[in-house]
Amino acid sequence: MLETRLCIIKYDLFIKLWRSRFSAYRRSVIAGALIGVILIQAAASIGAEFAAGEMGIIRNGFERFGTDVFFVVAAGLIVFWLKQVLVHRRKPLV
Repeated sequence: MLETRLCIIKYDLFIKLWRSRFSAYRRSVIAGALIGVILIQAAASIGAEFAAGEMGIIRNGFERFGTDVFFVVAAGLIVFWLKQVLVHRRKPLV
């Protein structure tokens, strides 16, 4: 009875390790949080400059924020286009 339980436990452990081997290649990356980390710096600088009363420098903050948003959108479009071309290899439905 005890040997049977040990065998079942070993088999269960083997199955879990085997399955994790194939699912480990998908890393969970939270893209939204990473984009937020990039954009929060520029937004915070705008707020800090406004609070400090540096109205002339706020323009630089808005320029940086706009540039960061542009690069995030451009990189997203490039990734979607590359995935469409390399992975899906078909015309979009729409």
